[in-house]
Amino acid sequence: MPDKYTWHLWQLAQMPDEALQTIEIDSKERKWLHELLKSMSPEKRVLPSGEPDPDDDWLRYVPDRILKKGGEALIVLAKDKFERRSCILKIALPSEPTEELKVKEKPTTPKRGLIKQALYRIVYDQDAEKAKGKIKSYTNENVEHFRRGFMLQKQLHAAMIRKGCQQYGYIPDVYCFHEPPQLWFSQEYMPGEELLTWCARHSDQEILALFLKIVLFIEQCLHGFATVHSDIAPKNFLVVQDLPVLLDFGIAKCLKMDTITNPGSQLGTPLYASENQITDSRNRGCKDDLFSLGRAFWSMWNRGEPDFAQVVLQKGEDGRLIYDPAAIDQIFDLSIFPLPCKYFYAKAIRGDYEDISDMRMDVEMALAELSAKTKNCAAPCRELQNLEIELKTLKTMMRKLGED
Repeated sequence: MPDKYTWHLWQLAQMPDEALQTIEIDSKERKWLHELLKSMSPEKRVLPSGEPDPDDDWLRYVPDRILKKGGEALIVLAKDKFERRSCILKIALPSEPTEELKVKEKPTTPKRGLIKQALYRIVYDQDAEKAKGKIKSYTNENVEHFRRGFMLQKQLHAAMIRKGCQQYGYIPDVYCFHEPPQLWFSQEYMPGEELLTWCARHSDQEILALFLKIVLFIEQCLHGFATVHSDIAPKNFLVVQDLPVLLDFGIAKCLKMDTITNPGSQLGTPLYASENQITDSRNRGCKDDLFSLGRAFWSMWNRGEPDFAQVVLQKGEDGRLIYDPAAIDQIFDLSIFPLPCKYFYAKAIRGDYEDISDMRMDVEMALAELSAKTKNCAAPCRELQNLEIELKTLKTMMRKLGED
């Protein structure tokens, strides 16, 4: 039968993302999460004296909550009792099981009645035997894909520190990688705000200034090291102290390496990825990141993603998503932008930029123009405010004269 790690991971993985984020303290789902993290902890903690910790129920990772379930991993916020810090656990989801895998959690063995105990063992053992081997293990491609994302993020974080790029953004550090049969890693926890939530309460000028930081950061810390992220979308950004934090390097690609991904795979968030990346992911490059940056900026400026319900998505026999790129272009309406922003957005979508530095210069010009317009409007606004104050003062004086 499946081990505790796989069984509890699958119970959680089959739940909707919204339900995972609202698990109650005393629920069976919370117990599943506790048992999952318990199976990821050492059986015994070694005390400073060299003796094992007598606490049998010891957990290295104490669960706080599930943040989300992605396409390939469960993201859990936990407390690391070894290091005494909060961390993120990214737990890879195994391949989908067949329909026969309907194993129920082993109930408590009846304490009384030999017949009841015997029947219990027969029924449960039969269910366990049916389920045995139904969960597919991680494939070599899954493991390599997960390990590569970990290593790239580790190297990019170190390169970011050496180059001093923290003034533009941040890449969280990663701590430890666990090889199969359990496949997961831990990373630095950044208590930030989701990108679109941040945009919803900030002005156009502030949003454009943040987008410029994102472009500068990707130019300095990714493309500057011959690396493309390949999944630039609002979901993969947090904002901490008005600086972008870039997440999820699972499908990032180092352009100097050849064996990066399966030639037949479809990578990226389809509604933000370029047609070239969707159809030929092996040959994706910097231009595909620029396309995704343009799409992400649209959602930032709009303070929300477009209505994707208008796009018909179908899954092919090979698992790829099939859709009409022209239908997606229509829902990203250019009319929401002022002219300077419309200019660099259109160039990014058409693939006119040869390098991210060209896009960065256009974004800088757009920000300067928008700032100048805001400054020119500020003086008349201040004059109007002064007139309103004078009018209120005059009304007060007239009211006092009338009372006298």
